[in-house]
Amino acid sequence: MVQVLVVDDHQVLVDGIRALLSDVPDITVAASAGSGEEALEQMERRPVDVVLLDIGLPGMDGITTCGRIMSAWPRTRVIALSMHDGHHMISLMLENGAKGYLMKDVGRDELLDAIRTVHGGGTFLSRHATEVVVAGLREPTHRGAAPPDRELTEREREVLGLIADERTTTEIADALKISVNTVETHRRHLLEKLGVRNSAGLVRVALREGLLDR
Repeated sequence: MVQVLVVDDHQVLVDGIRALLSDVPDITVAASAGSGEEALEQMERRPVDVVLLDIGLPGMDGITTCGRIMSAWPRTRVIALSMHDGHHMISLMLENGAKGYLMKDVGRDELLDAIRTVHGGGTFLSRHATEVVVAGLREPTHRGAAPPDRELTEREREVLGLIADERTTTEIADALKISVNTVETHRRHLLEKLGVRNSAGLVRVALREGLLDR
């Protein structure tokens, strides 16, 4: 029996996966967690065979969580669940030890195939993720260039820099002479492009990727 841990902060998705796997004889959802920190606690209590891991978690993001899990439980297999299909995000998860990458709208058959494949020692990427990776390998690499899904507009970089300076939304709007709603729109785009859920995540990824220096 393959023991699965589902890690996602949206209970609807967790319940949906439980329902999808409820009548599968060789796979069971042993536990769930709503954050990276809780996932590590669950693993301490009861290590599982496969972790279905949301990338955009609040607090500790999925990339960091994946690395921590693989460091402490190297025999566990991690499958990333994401709304983000950019080449760099996929690469980061694979570099941190993930053996699978699925979009959150994955169907039942593909999910079962992915779990069984990684549990058996293989790697499973959704069809679209595979296409993105192959396309990325074919593109010429330019030293210092941001990955395609990380490309930020000049205004987004300005907003990101002010967020890193701990400015409030109103202060950012005043500094850039734009409306509060426009600031929120830029912030939402930044969250989507960088694959994080909050301002702390924005700053963490920006520092790691050197986005504040460009």
